[in-house]
Amino acid sequence: IHHHLQHRHQLHHQHHHQLHHQRLHQHHLHHHHHRLHLHLLRRHLHLCPHNVGSD
Repeated sequence: IHHHLQHRHQLHHQHHHQLHHQRLHQHHLHHHHHRLHLHLLRRHLHLCPHNVGSD
């Protein structure tokens, strides 16, 4: 019985780790997307003639 409880605990820990990793990955993707969007926006502003010098 003791061994069985240990095994269950291990599975629970694995599952928790997986969720945590997934959350971190999602956050990283969101952060990267946000940075990419800012980069494109800045480039667009730079390309627009009437926005030159506003940076």
